[in-house]
Amino acid sequence: MSPAEIIQRGQEALDRNNYKVAIQYYEALHERNPDNIDLIITAEYHIGNIHYKQKKYSLARDELNAVLEHYNTPDEILLPQHFKRLAQIVLKSMDEKGK
Repeated sequence: MSPAEIIQRGQEALDRNNYKVAIQYYEALHERNPDNIDLIITAEYHIGNIHYKQKKYSLARDELNAVLEHYNTPDEILLPQHFKRLAQIVLKSMDEKGK
């Protein structure tokens, strides 16, 4: 499967609230593309967001903060900016809810 197909299947599983399968797809995306930072960030964000949806707030916070760490480099501008913004939004939401 191509990375696009893996992402699509992960999203389809997520749409069905099948979090376990969705995480498996995103973990596969991460494992199969160790040298592609865009795909790594994609996988890590989605896994963190799934854990947030599962109310595993501590785990989600750690994972989303790890996503943001990828942006603490001189090459930040080359990375997909929407995942940075999304991770910040979810983290802010957790802070506001005291999670």
